[in-house]
Amino acid sequence: ELYFPQLPVHRNIWKDIIEVAQLQKGEKVYISLDDILAQIPIESICDYDYNYVGDKYDIVRVTSTRNIPLVREQMLSSEAILYGGLRYDCSPVVIQKESGIHNSLNRSIQENLFELMTDSIISEFRSTNKYLPWTKEEVDSIYTILSNSKTIKNIRLYEEEKGVEESFKIISGNSPSIIHIATHGVSIQPIELNNMNWVDYYSYCMEHSGLLFSGALNTNIINADSLKIEDGILRSNEISLLDLSKTDLVVLSACKTGIGGITPFGLAGLQWAFKAAGVKTIILSLSDVDDAATHMMMVSFYHNLMQGYSKREAFKKAQKALRDSEEFKSFNYWANF
Repeated sequence: ELYFPQLPVHRNIWKDIIEVAQLQKGEKVYISLDDILAQIPIESICDYDYNYVGDKYDIVRVTSTRNIPLVREQMLSSEAILYGGLRYDCSPVVIQKESGIHNSLNRSIQENLFELMTDSIISEFRSTNKYLPWTKEEVDSIYTILSNSKTIKNIRLYEEEKGVEESFKIISGNSPSIIHIATHGVSIQPIELNNMNWVDYYSYCMEHSGLLFSGALNTNIINADSLKIEDGILRSNEISLLDLSKTDLVVLSACKTGIGGITPFGLAGLQWAFKAAGVKTIILSLSDVDDAATHMMMVSFYHNLMQGYSKREAFKKAQKALRDSEEFKSFNYWANF
């Protein structure tokens, strides 16, 4: 269960690379992936001796090979912003009040995403995007860890109805070192893909992927033009236009945030969007994720990070904590981040 589905991937990809490059255990390997390879946990593939590739070699994912000289550990500044325990169904009155607190010059002029969905997609969207109680536990725990550290002094925590989309857009141009978002991810594929050219498909994927913020399930019943509020779904094309260049780390603690549309222009979705916005490092997921396992991994990651480990060291130690646990040792719990 843990190993055999991965063996063909090792045979067809890693085996030749390891042999041709004559890789030795512990060597650093930079990988820049595209298309379907970017959407599988290739560093967690095992070999025929049941050893994980990521354990044998020091693997570093980069957006492009031209970025290899730029890979370095950034010094985390004193600011962080956390989102979790968001109320997607809070009332229009509450949404309007909370949205009005934040004056952003980056207000979207897009249609509400509900206007672009079919009735069947809207019905599924409402039924699947429920409140996530573990995400509140997650960000509360992270808040405590960061507060007790000597590194992070200014922490903004948005929970319940407070986490409206406007509160995120106002950080453009002055973004914190750490951004952590524990929520639902959105990725809607077109029904008739064969009738779309690549440019239209890329635009569609960027417009129909994103992250849910407070009030997302009710903003469509508000006259957004007169009230000037966001629709609560921070979409990839909106993110790509923000300035998040001061942010060293974004953690997208949600399902399938690393998945996107495969196009000649790259992987259209959240991963590309945050890179375009200037973020240095992203932690994201390549599948659906378990709430409790994610909580454990994220708490472990931030604990390690505040203990002085690098981002990558803290991340690998957090994965190992899940692998060593009795409850979450199965591959799908830890490998897809």
